[in-house]
Amino acid sequence: MPASPTHGLLIPPPERSKARQPPIGYRLASTDVFTGASKALDTALVIQTEVSFVELYEGAPLFGEVDTWLRRRGFWFHTLTDLLSLSFQPLRTGDPDRGLNQRLSADAIYTRDPSKPDGLSVEQLRMTAVLMHDLFRSFDMAYRWLAAADARDGGDLGARYLGRLTQL
Repeated sequence: MPASPTHGLLIPPPERSKARQPPIGYRLASTDVFTGASKALDTALVIQTEVSFVELYEGAPLFGEVDTWLRRRGFWFHTLTDLLSLSFQPLRTGDPDRGLNQRLSADAIYTRDPSKPDGLSVEQLRMTAVLMHDLFRSFDMAYRWLAAADARDGGDLGARYLGRLTQL
Protein backbone atom coordinates (compact mmCIF):
# COMPACT_ATOMS: atom_id res chain seq x y z
CA MET A 1 0.00 0.00 0.00
CA PRO A 2 1.34 3.44 -0.82
CA ALA A 3 2.25 5.72 2.02
CA SER A 4 0.09 8.74 2.54
CA PRO A 5 1.13 12.05 4.09
CA THR A 6 -2.18 12.16 5.98
CA HIS A 7 -1.61 9.02 8.03
CA GLY A 8 -1.32 9.86 11.70
CA LEU A 9 -2.06 13.54 11.12
CA LEU A 10 -2.15 15.51 14.34
CA ILE A 11 -3.44 19.03 13.92
CA PRO A 12 -2.38 21.42 16.70
CA PRO A 13 -4.83 23.94 18.11
CA PRO A 14 -4.60 27.58 17.03
CA GLU A 15 -2.78 28.68 20.21
CA ARG A 16 0.12 26.43 19.24
CA SER A 17 0.16 27.53 15.61
CA LYS A 18 2.85 30.13 16.34
CA ALA A 19 5.27 27.26 16.94
CA ARG A 20 3.95 25.56 13.76
CA GLN A 21 4.19 21.99 14.97
CA PRO A 22 4.51 19.73 11.92
CA PRO A 23 2.00 16.94 11.36
CA ILE A 24 3.18 13.60 12.68
CA GLY A 25 3.03 11.00 9.90
CA TYR A 26 3.41 7.26 10.38
CA ARG A 27 2.71 4.27 8.20
CA LEU A 28 0.18 2.70 10.57
CA ALA A 29 -1.50 3.84 13.74
CA SER A 30 0.44 2.60 16.69
CA THR A 31 -0.43 3.18 20.28
CA ASP A 32 3.35 3.36 20.91
CA VAL A 33 3.59 6.24 18.45
CA PHE A 34 0.64 7.98 20.08
CA THR A 35 2.15 7.44 23.54
CA GLY A 36 5.37 9.05 22.36
CA ALA A 37 3.38 11.97 20.99
CA SER A 38 1.35 12.49 24.16
CA LYS A 39 2.08 16.23 24.39
CA ALA A 40 0.87 16.73 20.81
CA LEU A 41 -2.18 14.58 21.52
CA ASP A 42 -3.00 16.67 24.59
CA THR A 43 -3.47 19.69 22.32
CA ALA A 44 -4.69 18.01 19.11
CA LEU A 45 -8.17 18.85 17.88
CA VAL A 46 -8.45 16.31 15.03
CA ILE A 47 -6.59 13.08 14.33
CA GLN A 48 -6.49 11.21 11.04
CA THR A 49 -4.73 7.86 11.24
CA GLU A 50 -4.56 4.69 9.20
CA VAL A 51 -6.15 1.70 10.91
CA SER A 52 -6.27 -1.96 9.93
CA PHE A 53 -9.23 -4.28 10.37
CA VAL A 54 -7.18 -7.42 9.69
CA GLU A 55 -3.52 -8.02 10.49
CA LEU A 56 -1.54 -6.62 7.58
CA TYR A 57 1.68 -6.02 9.47
CA GLU A 58 2.96 -8.21 12.27
CA GLY A 59 2.43 -6.59 15.65
CA ALA A 60 0.53 -3.58 14.32
CA PRO A 61 -2.57 -2.78 16.41
CA LEU A 62 -5.97 -3.32 14.86
CA PHE A 63 -8.73 -0.71 14.70
CA GLY A 64 -10.32 -1.79 17.98
CA GLU A 65 -7.13 -1.25 19.96
CA VAL A 66 -6.43 2.14 18.39
CA ASP A 67 -10.06 3.20 18.88
CA THR A 68 -10.08 2.21 22.55
CA TRP A 69 -6.76 3.96 23.17
CA LEU A 70 -7.90 7.24 21.57
CA ARG A 71 -11.33 7.21 23.26
CA ARG A 72 -9.68 6.82 26.67
CA ARG A 73 -7.79 10.02 25.91
CA GLY A 74 -10.85 12.09 25.11
CA PHE A 75 -11.19 11.57 21.36
CA TRP A 76 -14.43 10.71 19.61
CA PHE A 77 -14.62 8.55 16.48
CA HIS A 78 -16.13 10.48 13.58
CA THR A 79 -15.77 8.58 10.30
CA LEU A 80 -13.68 6.38 8.02
CA THR A 81 -12.18 7.47 4.72
CA ASP A 82 -10.07 5.77 2.06
CA LEU A 83 -11.41 2.27 2.73
CA LEU A 84 -9.36 -0.50 1.16
CA SER A 85 -10.98 -3.84 0.33
CA LEU A 86 -9.71 -7.30 -0.44
CA SER A 87 -10.67 -9.30 -3.49
CA PHE A 88 -10.33 -13.04 -2.98
CA GLN A 89 -9.15 -14.81 -6.13
CA PRO A 90 -10.43 -15.71 -8.61
CA LEU A 91 -13.17 -13.09 -8.22
CA ARG A 92 -12.31 -9.75 -9.81
CA THR A 93 -14.91 -7.09 -10.43
CA GLY A 94 -12.77 -4.20 -11.63
CA ASP A 95 -14.31 -2.06 -8.89
CA PRO A 96 -12.85 -2.75 -5.44
CA ASP A 97 -16.05 -1.69 -3.67
CA ARG A 98 -18.58 -3.66 -5.75
CA GLY A 99 -19.46 -6.89 -3.97
CA LEU A 100 -16.13 -7.15 -2.18
CA ASN A 101 -16.85 -6.59 1.45
CA GLN A 102 -13.66 -7.67 3.21
CA ARG A 103 -12.26 -4.38 4.43
CA LEU A 104 -8.53 -4.26 5.06
CA SER A 105 -7.78 -0.75 6.25
CA ALA A 106 -8.98 2.83 6.23
CA ASP A 107 -8.17 6.24 7.58
CA ALA A 108 -10.02 6.84 10.86
CA ILE A 109 -10.97 10.41 11.74
CA TYR A 110 -11.27 11.44 15.40
CA THR A 111 -12.19 14.76 16.98
CA ARG A 112 -12.56 15.92 20.52
CA ASP A 113 -15.85 14.75 21.99
CA PRO A 114 -18.55 17.08 20.57
CA SER A 115 -20.79 16.40 23.57
CA LYS A 116 -18.14 18.08 25.78
CA PRO A 117 -17.35 21.39 24.07
CA ASP A 118 -16.57 23.13 27.38
CA GLY A 119 -13.10 21.59 27.31
CA LEU A 120 -12.17 23.71 24.28
CA SER A 121 -11.77 27.45 23.87
CA VAL A 122 -14.01 29.36 21.45
CA GLU A 123 -11.04 29.62 19.08
CA GLN A 124 -10.48 25.84 19.25
CA LEU A 125 -14.17 25.18 18.61
CA ARG A 126 -14.07 27.36 15.50
CA MET A 127 -10.80 25.83 14.32
CA THR A 128 -12.29 22.35 14.66
CA ALA A 129 -15.26 23.51 12.58
CA VAL A 130 -12.91 24.76 9.85
CA LEU A 131 -10.98 21.48 9.85
CA MET A 132 -14.13 19.36 9.68
CA HIS A 133 -15.51 21.47 6.83
CA ASP A 134 -12.34 21.89 4.77
CA LEU A 135 -10.62 18.53 5.26
CA PHE A 136 -13.48 16.09 5.63
CA ARG A 137 -16.59 17.81 4.20
CA SER A 138 -18.31 17.02 7.51
CA PHE A 139 -20.75 19.89 7.38
CA ASP A 140 -22.92 18.64 10.23
CA MET A 141 -19.92 18.43 12.55
CA ALA A 142 -18.64 21.84 11.42
CA TYR A 143 -22.04 23.32 12.29
CA ARG A 144 -22.07 21.61 15.68
CA TRP A 145 -18.68 23.09 16.61
CA LEU A 146 -19.68 26.56 15.39
CA ALA A 147 -22.94 26.41 17.34
CA ALA A 148 -21.00 25.48 20.50
CA ALA A 149 -18.72 28.49 19.99
CA ASP A 150 -21.72 30.75 19.40
CA ALA A 151 -23.42 29.50 22.57
CA ARG A 152 -20.33 30.52 24.47
CA ASP A 153 -19.70 33.97 23.01
CA GLY A 154 -23.11 35.00 21.63
CA GLY A 155 -21.91 34.90 18.01
CA ASP A 156 -23.97 33.88 14.99
CA LEU A 157 -21.46 32.01 12.80
CA GLY A 158 -23.29 28.71 13.28
CA ALA A 159 -26.63 30.15 12.15
CA ARG A 160 -25.03 31.89 9.17
CA TYR A 161 -23.15 28.70 8.24
CA LEU A 162 -26.35 26.64 8.42
CA GLY A 163 -28.16 29.24 6.33
CA ARG A 164 -25.49 29.04 3.63
CA LEU A 165 -25.59 25.22 3.61
CA THR A 166 -29.35 25.13 3.15
CA GLN A 167 -29.09 27.57 0.22
CA LEU A 168 -26.83 25.23 -1.75
